[in-house]
Amino acid sequence: MSAPQSPRELDARRQGQTDGVPMTRAMGSAAHAAAAVPESPQAGAALAKAVDDSKPSEAHLRHLLDTLPILASCHLPDGSNAFCNQRWHDYTGLSPEEAHGWGWHVTMHPDDLGRVMDMWRTCLAAGGPGEVEGRLRRVDGAYRWFLFRVVPLRDALGHIVTWYGTNTDIDDRKAAEAALRRSEGFLAESQRLSHAGSWSWHVATGNIWWSQETYRIFNVDPAQGAPNLEQSIYLAVPEEQPMVRRIYERASREQTGFTFDMRAPGVDGTQKHLHVVAHPVLNGTGELIEFVGTTIDVTEQKRAESLLSTERRTLAMIASGASLTAILEEVCRAIDAQAPDIMSTVLLMDPDGKRLWPAAGPRVPSGWTQAITPLPIGPGVGSCGTAAFLKQPVIVADIATDPLWALADYREVALRHGLRAAWSQPILAKHQEVLGTFAIYYAEPRSPTGSDLHLIAGAGHVALIAIEGERAQGALTKAF
Repeated sequence: MSAPQSPRELDARRQGQTDGVPMTRAMGSAAHAAAAVPESPQAGAALAKAVDDSKPSEAHLRHLLDTLPILASCHLPDGSNAFCNQRWHDYTGLSPEEAHGWGWHVTMHPDDLGRVMDMWRTCLAAGGPGEVEGRLRRVDGAYRWFLFRVVPLRDALGHIVTWYGTNTDIDDRKAAEAALRRSEGFLAESQRLSHAGSWSWHVATGNIWWSQETYRIFNVDPAQGAPNLEQSIYLAVPEEQPMVRRIYERASREQTGFTFDMRAPGVDGTQKHLHVVAHPVLNGTGELIEFVGTTIDVTEQKRAESLLSTERRTLAMIASGASLTAILEEVCRAIDAQAPDIMSTVLLMDPDGKRLWPAAGPRVPSGWTQAITPLPIGPGVGSCGTAAFLKQPVIVADIATDPLWALADYREVALRHGLRAAWSQPILAKHQEVLGTFAIYYAEPRSPTGSDLHLIAGAGHVALIAIEGERAQGALTKAF
């Protein structure tokens, strides 16, 4: 059924008369029933009863809607507007004539109207209630968020005779939700930048909550959910799991905070260094409720400390007269200690400037060392030969497929000795003179992280100190 086409027809319809023909009051149920029920005495009696049962006076309905503390409206079976309560008119500034039928559309925010109408069409097709959020224009032109709800009213035969709608102001709630999302976004970003994840452990239930950054730190998919306490212990490297368990048990028993450092497996076989801090939360009676803590990824800090320590040891070894080979071996051991699958090596440039000679690499397979003794420099001569030729870092994530390893038999030999990734850093003196290369190999294909690149550059710098120190020592010896 469509809505009346003019205010006069609407008034006549509300009064039950249109050109002397009886009509239903604002609901239109009799016409709907007449279209759906066959003409018969029994059907006529049922229809008459349905009409009588659905005839509350319009004045009474209007009075009820006007007493509601929210914006409310009454709609015909086809969804068009019959009338709204006074609060709705006061809020929107529209007159009953302007809001009639589908005139209320003008009060909806243009970006929300389509969504609201989709909800309406779904409700009309299904004959069921519905709700949707959207922005409604106030009389002063400002838009506020509302929750729009509609429910159908049926007669005794189950036919929809009218729809009732309510509009609840939720703008303050939406603003609070937006502020909360911004706050959570700022917190997540600050945690990402600081590599610090937050978490909580409810002691009685064993439930654990993690922030997004905590999931990232432990390389756990958020879709899997946070682990339980026992599972979280196994996130530490095996040799440190008993320590973590003892710390948790003592903290729970003594209701005290705790701080400790641990290592956790990273991606591609690396290890992360983590610093964990937590404090207990007690209720009013002093009972332990939960622990709230932070896990900080300090891997880069640990690497920087290791490089600084290596640099100091290098200077001390130079001062003590240690050989260059011994110093470079110590540098490689310090880098290899960062992860169990790192294989670092140093090659030194031949005086002719055309070949590299292995100088250190305690973990590098001896067969590979023999195969590259010496290694000519040039474009496409593996990672180190190319890095020395180009005087810039060369990163090969997969030796098996990278064209830099297609020359001669280097690829076949490298793969035969279990080498799959090779990252090389040229060791450059002043005026871009190539003194050698520092390289890291991996047994699996792998691309470096930003932290890995810093590690290679730092190791190359320490190797440069050692080489230049040996040169200076040699020059000093010659001078005297």
